[in-house]
Amino acid sequence: MSTLTVFFVLVPAVILSCLQAAPAQSRTLVDAEYYLKDVDRNVPKIRERTAGAAELPPHERQKLLNEIRYAGLKLKNVYDRLAQLSTSDPAVAKVKQRADAHAAELEAAAKKVGEIAKQAEAAAKAAEATIRGDIERVDEISGDLGLTTMLQSHPDRAIVTVQALPAMKQLAADLRKQYSAVLNQPAGRDLQSRLTGFDYRLEGYESAMQQATTMLPTAIERDLAQALQIAELGKQRKSAQPFVAGGIQQAIERARTALRLLEAITGGTAASKALAKQLTATEKNIAAAQKALAAEILAENRAPNDLYQGADRDELLALAKKALVKKHGKQNVLGMRVPMAAWERHSSWRFALDRFKKEDISELQVALLVKADSKTVHVHYAYLEKDHLAGNKIKVTIPGGEVPLYRRLLLANLD
Repeated sequence: MSTLTVFFVLVPAVILSCLQAAPAQSRTLVDAEYYLKDVDRNVPKIRERTAGAAELPPHERQKLLNEIRYAGLKLKNVYDRLAQLSTSDPAVAKVKQRADAHAAELEAAAKKVGEIAKQAEAAAKAAEATIRGDIERVDEISGDLGLTTMLQSHPDRAIVTVQALPAMKQLAADLRKQYSAVLNQPAGRDLQSRLTGFDYRLEGYESAMQQATTMLPTAIERDLAQALQIAELGKQRKSAQPFVAGGIQQAIERARTALRLLEAITGGTAASKALAKQLTATEKNIAAAQKALAAEILAENRAPNDLYQGADRDELLALAKKALVKKHGKQNVLGMRVPMAAWERHSSWRFALDRFKKEDISELQVALLVKADSKTVHVHYAYLEKDHLAGNKIKVTIPGGEVPLYRRLLLANLD
């Protein structure tokens, strides 16, 4: 075959092959750009969500990771097609440059979100170790809020709850912030449920407090009137019995405690100040009536009953006597009695020193009969508190001040 013949046979074949290859390469590049444009649309959204990934809840972070992986799969389709093309082609090189930029950003985003997820998981595990104790704290304070009847039946306990309300609210807010990463997960659902219950009980308690502000003044005035009525009855009959039966002291104490509760709820108003003046005036009138019948009251008074027979009785009496000597010096103690049949135990959370502290204590009283002179006995009370959270350590308190008339009796009447 001549050279001329070879030229006319081979050259057209090469030209035809190039013409056939060019459309195929063009279609591959078009496909690569098609997938790349999809990635172009996704990357800005991923970039924005990645910037705030630390604030996303766990399920949203997982959704973001899935979006990054999906964009990566689309980018793989781009690279698969670029592998079939020559990067010496400027158009191909430009597409690859865009793809490389996206690949680097997606890789960095996946790394960042993955690290945040790991940190959140570690925090969740650490939270699980302490969350049970915080659930108990919420249960305790919610329990107090559920006892709205305490505002009437046990105002002394209600005072503690009312005073702690701001701290209770702050505790709930702090716990929601502290456990925000797990409240919607199994580990935090119990706490979330308890916090929801706290909100419900708080609303009910504050409503009951508002109702109490209209009821307490009436109750205070009623108790003060009752105390005066009993005192007046004793005065008219020249009888000490109304003064020694305890009704006057009980009515005055109820009025005093109710007034403290009213002040705790309202913060002090003109009405509460007027009631405070009324309480002071009532106490002065009763004191004057008592003074007029002092001899009769003294003759009627008797020592308290002796009810407690627990195994620790001797130890408790020794602690009470030791505390009396420390408070008042050496005393002629004629006897000791425990007017309570058993320890009274209660637990609660109290707010002190900018934090909540759990208390679990039992209380008991010891009456110490002290010879005041050749004819008179004074009854001093020792108040014992057993702290169950401190190895059952017992604290003894003896108030100072003058022994009131209703705690004095004749030596001849000491049985």
